[in-house]
Amino acid sequence: MANPDLTKCDRIIMGIIRNNANRAANCDSGNIAKQVKAASFQIGLIQDLKADGRFRKLSPKLQETANARVENPDATYEELAHILHITKSGVVNRLRKIIQLHNAL
Repeated sequence: MANPDLTKCDRIIMGIIRNNANRAANCDSGNIAKQVKAASFQIGLIQDLKADGRFRKLSPKLQETANARVENPDATYEELAHILHITKSGVVNRLRKIIQLHNAL
């Protein structure tokens, strides 16, 4: 004879698991959307810098980072860090600096 509480408990557990899986999927989708938006923005700025000649005013490290971003538009900061042999924080700081220089020049 089946225990009715176990069946109810199983349904509750399955509901919790399903909800957690949905939350994780939604979070991943949101993160991917933010990542694509940020990369598109960065690439647009880099293209502006190249188009008007200001790209040459960037330091070699910033040029390297900018080129890596343009060549790898789908890459995460972690993946760019691996490509550039620097830390993820280093990538973020360099891209932030490129944006600041774009806006200042």
